Amino acid sequence: DLLTKHVTNAAFVKALGRNCCSISFARKHFKKHLELDYDCPQPNSYAVWRVNPDKYDPSLEDHGGTLYECKKSPPMCAIDKDDTCWVVQDASPYVCHIRTGSKEPQQIPIPFPASVSA
Repeated sequence: DLLTKHVTNAAFVKALGRNCCSISFARKHFKKHLELDYDCPQPNSYAVWRVNPDKYDPSLEDHGGTLYECKKSPPMCAIDKDDTCWVVQDASPYVCHIRTGSKEPQQIPIPFPASVSA
């Protein structure tokens, strides 16, 4: 309806003014990155790194932390009240679940809705 469209458009316009959603901000920083002439290929593996800042040591394996392998691109993590880490993964119908003290993450299937996967 008209009200929903107005609210959605207003929220979209407002979001574009923030750096996190600004197309011009992103273009400016992509341009700056390209000018640095880094040869940085796309990663072929992904992980979540858990480290206590007091135990960080670049001379140690995993720099003093623990790496938990996950599926493609963990863009967002959340930690609950039990210090369990939940990781959403791009292009994957799984959520990575890392329990405190565990050595291996668990992949929990979260099927895509039919309207998205069709």
